[in-house]
Formats: sequence, structure tokens, C-alpha cells
Amino acid sequence: MTLYEVLGVETTASRADMRSAYVRLARTFHPDFHADANPEVFAYAQNRMREVNVAWQVLSDEAARHAYDQRLGLRTD
Repeated sequence: MTLYEVLGVETTASRADMRSAYVRLARTFHPDFHADANPEVFAYAQNRMREVNVAWQVLSDEAARHAYDQRLGLRTD
């Protein structure tokens, strides 16, 4: 799964679109919203939030996104 898939955006998404996706997913999976959930649901939310945070960390930074895109073969420059 690519970082774009984690955020649910296209590889051509703008930073604003990625931020909107990040915020939506954070509101869905942040562990604070699942504190009273059963342990399995809480663990799933924690894991998804970690994935979402990593995706946002890489894709929100222009240089890191460029390097990531090159590794995926999306950029040839």
C-alpha cells in the first residue's frame, strides 16, 4: 500500500487535498476518539493513525514527497 493509498488520495493530489484527507482520517482514527472502545478496535485505530501520520509526514514535505515519488517511479527528474 502506498502512502497515497493510506490517505485515500490520487498521486496528483494537491497539498491541500492531502491535508483535508489527513484531517478527515485523524478525526476517524485518532485513539482519543476510541478510548472507550474494546481493545481490538482501539488497537486498530492506533495502527491506522500511525500509518496516516507517516503518510502525512512524508507527503506534506515537498522534498520528502519528491523523493518518495521517485522511489515509486512517479517522477523521472
